[in-house]
Amino acid sequence: NGAVPEKLAGLAGRSAIYTQPDKTDTSFQQFIIKADNVINEQMSWQANIYYRQNEINSLNGDDSDYEECESGELYSLCEEEDDSLERVHFVGYDEDTWLSELSDIDADDIDGTLNTGLTDNESYGAALQWVGLSHFDASDSFYAIDNEFIFGLGVDQAQISFDSGTQFGILHNETVDDDRSVTGIGLYDSESRVSLKVRTQQQYLYFLNAMTFGESFTFNLAGRYNYTDVSMRDQIETGKGSLNGEHVFHRFNPAISVNYQLNQEYTVKLSYSESSRTPSPAELSCADEEDPCKLPNAFVADPPLEQVVAKTTEASLHFDNEKFSALATVFSTLSFQDIIFQQAGERSNEGYFVNIDKTQRQGVELTFSTRVGDVDLNASYNYLKATFESPFVSFSPVNPLGPDRQVNPGDEIPGQPQNQFKFHINWLVNDQVNVGTEFLYASSSYYRGDEANENKQIPGYSVTNIYLNYQINERLRLSAKVDNLFDREFDTFGTYGEADEVLGELYPDTEFDEYFVGPSRPRAFSVSVNYQF
Repeated sequence: NGAVPEKLAGLAGRSAIYTQPDKTDTSFQQFIIKADNVINEQMSWQANIYYRQNEINSLNGDDSDYEECESGELYSLCEEEDDSLERVHFVGYDEDTWLSELSDIDADDIDGTLNTGLTDNESYGAALQWVGLSHFDASDSFYAIDNEFIFGLGVDQAQISFDSGTQFGILHNETVDDDRSVTGIGLYDSESRVSLKVRTQQQYLYFLNAMTFGESFTFNLAGRYNYTDVSMRDQIETGKGSLNGEHVFHRFNPAISVNYQLNQEYTVKLSYSESSRTPSPAELSCADEEDPCKLPNAFVADPPLEQVVAKTTEASLHFDNEKFSALATVFSTLSFQDIIFQQAGERSNEGYFVNIDKTQRQGVELTFSTRVGDVDLNASYNYLKATFESPFVSFSPVNPLGPDRQVNPGDEIPGQPQNQFKFHINWLVNDQVNVGTEFLYASSSYYRGDEANENKQIPGYSVTNIYLNYQINERLRLSAKVDNLFDREFDTFGTYGEADEVLGELYPDTEFDEYFVGPSRPRAFSVSVNYQF
């Protein structure tokens, strides 16, 4: 389930649910056709086409922001708009229709909502790549040169349908034994209804040239040009205030690197690269601080977002011999117009997306692997310093210290642990059986909504998993796994929210604060069967 109030997890156990249902059902289909041909020793080509269909159905129960309003003997539901109450309009009825004309249920009893969403994403594309090899013999004054040149192009297209709605309901929340589920009453909010069709098309060209001098030095030069067109068509509204929009993004991203083999065991690599990503339709349609969305169930007409551009510098040292291998990497990525989610309501999923001028992610990665007899050992350590590098004001209306917090360059990005460590042991018992264990550790991180780094952090945690694989024959494999072997209790993420309206009367002796957490999974045992045709 989603995030729960931190104090509720302490009072009712870590299996406690804040509100429900919270369901997401997905279906996925895909096929890929690949082809390749070797023309001669110096030239070859590869091609592929693909088709994907992904459908996501979501159902989320929540408390209600609506309140009762009346006129004489008529009553209905209203929501606050610019310090005034505005009566809701019900889907399928005239705007002048009151709740009392449609239902015998008292407006005060309608204290929940059921948010539904359906996303149908159909995508397909094709790509073609040509590879050319050439060789230049060594001379008295220069090394032999091997050159590989790759040129490719492709097109990706997607048709996305999104429909969502908010049904008024009753939150079952009379006693602590109630499950806090929501039962719909069959009436929907017209203002929250969304029906959107999106078409995205991307064309791209890329090249890579790898030139090897002698046996120790390689120079790589690459680039990719992307052109993306996003067309959005509102199926309900037209004109001003609709979701209609045309968004075009294009950019050339270069990359350059050099590899130098110091000797048979050590290799040094230096690289610089640029990358970019276009805002998703959800981000493009939820970027207005004056009209925040209840993700993933609402979209509004918004100002456009800029595409994100990341520039990465990296240096690494690789050691490899018959006994073990190790890799040490230092990196720095400076992102321009990075997109973050600004919380803008009492619920953790209510807010909007916004561009931040600059963010930076820099750190160190260390990996190690070896084999001792029939046992494989792997370890990795990652240090990440993820920071905002430009000032802005974080809206964060339910921050424990109050809204509108000033964020300064150097403040850490929430939800990004600085230290992560992984250790993996795999024992090959025989040709058919292997068993193993993996240990993971993540250090503390800030709650989402605390971009200014002023409040407490989510504590670090560690977890141990074990597994067994049995290869019955060439096609059939049986696997078993225990996640969180020692049943450790920890939180994987945190955010802010307002719990008093839902829980205040149930726990009168408890003052609920703004801290919401995502509890860890308890110990879990799973068995799977894999058959390869």
